[in-house]
Amino acid sequence: LANFGSRNGPFEIEPGALAAEVAPALQAMGQEIRETDMTSGLNIIVLDQGIFGGTDPRREGEAAGD
Repeated sequence: LANFGSRNGPFEIEPGALAAEVAPALQAMGQEIRETDMTSGLNIIVLDQGIFGGTDPRREGEAAGD
């Protein structure tokens, strides 16, 4: 999924399908849009009858589990 958000400035969104879909509507509401490559660095570990891991493919590294 696309990464997006605002840090008290322009609405930042990764280029792609979501940006093409929502950018015109946001601009019509007066939002300044900046399409930019973003890296989330999100990783997750789930403990549920085992250990399962996942990592955002836009960043280096990997998650490992059972």
